[in-house]
Amino acid sequence: MAADGTPSPGFVAALQHTDASIGNIVNALKQRNLFDSTLVVLTAKHGQNPREGTANLISENTFTDVLKKAGITVNQATQDDVGLFWLADQSQADTATTLLKNLNNPAINQVLSGDALQQAGFGNPLSDDRTPDLIIKLNPGYVIYDSTKRAEHGGFSDDDTHVGLIAASGILASGLKGTIQTQTVKTTQVAVTALDVLGLDPELLQGAVKEGTKKLPGLEISDTRGVPEPNTNLGLLSFMGLMLTVSLWRRCKQLIDGWN
Repeated sequence: MAADGTPSPGFVAALQHTDASIGNIVNALKQRNLFDSTLVVLTAKHGQNPREGTANLISENTFTDVLKKAGITVNQATQDDVGLFWLADQSQADTATTLLKNLNNPAINQVLSGDALQQAGFGNPLSDDRTPDLIIKLNPGYVIYDSTKRAEHGGFSDDDTHVGLIAASGILASGLKGTIQTQTVKTTQVAVTALDVLGLDPELLQGAVKEGTKKLPGLEISDTRGVPEPNTNLGLLSFMGLMLTVSLWRRCKQLIDGWN
């Protein structure tokens, strides 16, 4: 994609191929009379805006060298279109944040540490060693990499987090088809929606309960909670893309019950 957003011929061809492939799947469901018992959800686990030419590349040492010169040791730096930094001395996080902000580097969108990390939805690095001591959020189009790269993903900029999410089914009310939801939704809501449509209790998803994740809005599909729930503990499920057939699930349950 060009800098002004104009899609390249290759990008258009890729979209057309994907559109045709999804159409084949939907048509096959309709031919087998399964579309009215199937909820199709098309989404992605992350975004990545393709560009013509390379991204604005930043050396991997750009920020670590600044900290090193100030006597701040970085134990671990994970960098691409975001920078995650674990410090040897966590008490230096505020100093490191001030140093990086004062760089006035055009690539930097935000520098997060301390309370700002938790306010942004991350953990507390003082009690959770998986949480970095500070995070650099880059502006779109910038990548920390010592090579040639067009784009990268992994951060939480608009490029990374704004992805399409389309739901389709023969059981959707006609008045809902073609409508657009303008409220904020998350891809984690797909898992809750899937279990609800299958008649399973979404509260069995421990992560969804802890985070208060709700099902996708605007579908108005009544669940069929009469389907027997599996005798198992379900943990947090992650879906990149999803196609679930209620009738197929029920048939599988019948077979399993028969074996038992």
